[in-house]
Amino acid sequence: MKILKIAGFAIPLTLIACGDSGTTENITNNYTSGMEIAEKVSDLPKCTTDNEGDQVWVKEKGAASICVDGKWNVIGGSGAAADFGCETKNLADGSGVAIYCAGDSIGVVLNGKDGAKGDKGDIGETGAAGADGKDGVDGKDGAQGLQGEKGDAGSDGMPGIGCKVVSQTEDAVTIQCGDDLFSMNLNGGSGEVVVPGEDVVSLAKLSGVSQKGPFINGSTVTLFELDGSRSLVQTGRTFGGEIITDDGRFSVNNVSLKSSYVRMTANGFYRNEVTGKNSTASIVLNAYSDLQARSSVNINLLTHLEYYRVGYLMENGLESTIKASKKRAQKEIFAAFGIDNDGFGYSEDLDVFGEGDQNAALLAMSILLQGDRSEADLSALLASFGKDIEEDGTWDDKATRGTIANWAALRDGAGNFGVYRGYVERWDLGSVPEFEKYLRNFWSREYGLGVCGSDTVPVGTVKNATNNNGKASNDYAATYTSQTNKNRFICVDADSLKWREATDIEKDTMGLKHGELTTHEQASVINGQINTDYVYVYEGKQYRRGTDLDKNLGLGGCTKARVDSVWKSGSAWYTCVDTIVPNSKLNSLGIMTVWRTSTDIEKDTIHWSTLKSNFDGEVSKGQITDNYYIYEKSKGAWRNATQVEYDTYGIECSAEKIASTMNGLINTTKIYACNGTAWVFKRDNPQNHKFGTVADVRDNQVYLTVTIGSQTWMAENLNYDYNEGTAKSYCYSNSSANCDEYGRLYLWSAAMDSAAVFSNAGKGCGYGTTCAAASTSSATLVRGVCPEGWHLPSNSDWSILWTAIGGTSTAGTKLKSTSDWNSGGNGEDAYGFSVLPAGLYYDGSFRNAGYYGYFWSSTESDSNNAYGKYFLYDISDVDERNYGKYDGFSVRCLRNSN
Repeated sequence: MKILKIAGFAIPLTLIACGDSGTTENITNNYTSGMEIAEKVSDLPKCTTDNEGDQVWVKEKGAASICVDGKWNVIGGSGAAADFGCETKNLADGSGVAIYCAGDSIGVVLNGKDGAKGDKGDIGETGAAGADGKDGVDGKDGAQGLQGEKGDAGSDGMPGIGCKVVSQTEDAVTIQCGDDLFSMNLNGGSGEVVVPGEDVVSLAKLSGVSQKGPFINGSTVTLFELDGSRSLVQTGRTFGGEIITDDGRFSVNNVSLKSSYVRMTANGFYRNEVTGKNSTASIVLNAYSDLQARSSVNINLLTHLEYYRVGYLMENGLESTIKASKKRAQKEIFAAFGIDNDGFGYSEDLDVFGEGDQNAALLAMSILLQGDRSEADLSALLASFGKDIEEDGTWDDKATRGTIANWAALRDGAGNFGVYRGYVERWDLGSVPEFEKYLRNFWSREYGLGVCGSDTVPVGTVKNATNNNGKASNDYAATYTSQTNKNRFICVDADSLKWREATDIEKDTMGLKHGELTTHEQASVINGQINTDYVYVYEGKQYRRGTDLDKNLGLGGCTKARVDSVWKSGSAWYTCVDTIVPNSKLNSLGIMTVWRTSTDIEKDTIHWSTLKSNFDGEVSKGQITDNYYIYEKSKGAWRNATQVEYDTYGIECSAEKIASTMNGLINTTKIYACNGTAWVFKRDNPQNHKFGTVADVRDNQVYLTVTIGSQTWMAENLNYDYNEGTAKSYCYSNSSANCDEYGRLYLWSAAMDSAAVFSNAGKGCGYGTTCAAASTSSATLVRGVCPEGWHLPSNSDWSILWTAIGGTSTAGTKLKSTSDWNSGGNGEDAYGFSVLPAGLYYDGSFRNAGYYGYFWSSTESDSNNAYGKYFLYDISDVDERNYGKYDGFSVRCLRNSN
């Protein structure tokens, strides 16, 4: 049963036993609520019977004194006199209240009780005998009278005059005596006490967790009973427990207390969250608690940090209960770490392995205070913190706060918070709450940066630290003159409250927003605030280095979002492109996109992505130049169209149209042939020659043909790839492009088809042998390497051609092409025969392209030589002579029938 000490009032009570009169009047009339004040003890009046029981507040002592037995006694001070005071104690059976002053009973006031009901009345007496009869038979005795009924029940007795406690709080007690109520002010009293002999707490087991990190096996837990007063004095009754596992859990069995106020201590080794290892020395943590309606108490860093403050609040009457004191102390401690603890539970309910913000905050404070400290240094810091906040509830040690903040900032920048999480998670003792944001919240607040992601500090804010606790002030100056000697920070994530050190770019753009909440437009351009010759482009969520063109063109920055876009600045055009050379100086500066002068195609096709249908293969003329462009759907881009692509645009070439020809749509003098799959350019035909075509079914190549006199010749050099044993053919300089332009160069054995791949006429013909079919008198047509229906011309065939054009003396001029010959050696190409200066292959090398054109005949001179036809750049005739069969010449095929 709880009762309340009564002090702070004069109480010379006259107590009357139950049934006596005047109790209410005596208590009421003698109660006074005022208190005189004296400066010094020497100012007190003499204590006499006239002022017996008077109380006076003495400023010098900081306490009240009461006059008793001719002596002033200090109330609440030290020594025997300090025990003086008046208190009420409820009787155990609830029948009344006892009042004690200076520890002595001065009377008991009983509660009034209802009177007992009255008993029923006694049985009535026997009735009187009847009268004598007259003259007759004697009369009989009269009947016995009826038994009297019991009396009515007595009425209830009057209410007793006794007194009882109606209600009581820490500040006042209300007592009812009869029908009258009166209250006594208890301010200045010493708090709750317990009626001796009655247990208020009885627990089979008190359990909990002891944590810094978790205390480990062998650590001890001790419970000390307190007397229940504001002084938190131990009664001498203790209960012990031990931690026998490495998770910090303990239990104290069979706890029976006369006061619900307790102090608990944990002593032992613990798991260190910063190192991930067990401590090398033990520490002691304390906790105050009120065990009313509680069967578990956790001992942790917060219960220890509040220890001194709770004691101070209780002993000085600033709070009336342990619970109220703890709530106040907890709010002050969390505030010291920049944490709003609204909605948090009591410290003894928090658990570093619990979910939610309150447990995350506990774990964060544990990591911050641990730091890189030894166990001795940690204990000293905890004691220093506790004494610092004891009287005013504020942590005034700026140097220590700054040191802790610096440690946290450096560890955050190094990514160590994830390491600490890993250590705690590997202990596998429960979930690990999101403590990181509270670590960041502490150091960033301590640096004066504010809360990252708040309304006043949006993501992307770059700031200097305004609070220099523990750091040299020049590291955080508001202004600076170089990029390297001043620290700046940027807010990068709102959810985790994360700041990091700002880069040189971020420092040079300080004051300009970075991040998703920025109002800056993409591609905006500025110069640096310190390095004013530096150009910065805003891209994505931050500024990056740019180039002078970003600044000077007036187009804004070239960003990835603008790559391939074309813009006009003044009279010039510029294209935004990815930097061409990887690992260049620009790349090292973080510049990955730049402006450059636009190409014709970039200028010519600007906006076509929206103005054109852009189907694959579409060809269009440029908007600015006369160039033509083709759209490649697979690449989603325009490119320069080839002559064939734009000159044959929209004209079908298919297998059914193989060997068909057409003049160019744009360049009408150019001739194109269909090879069954695509159009190929054949030649320019300004003379408007009439050409036929032949399709070589062996490789689907198509050749122009021309009729001169009675003969029909190929108007192009043969380009069939023949390589059979030693019978070889070559592309000039081994370049396929030269084959496309000039045809192939054939050894005489290849030209004759010495391997008899297509006919037997030239079988075995080659160097070192003679062939009947190749004799000067033979009339045999040698197909050689030519398509079916065509043959390698003999000397006689070539002679018929010379005759048709007027002889060999002008054959060079009349038959050479109008282009490709060096040194002004072009011919007239009067018949469309178009001799090209394809050069020759000789003894493993290629020679004379641009100057000479050589052609084989099927006629041999001897076993080592055959006749060839020779066109030179600087002569008008054609030369005929013997050449080694090992030379490589061009081949012109002649139709078999004309």
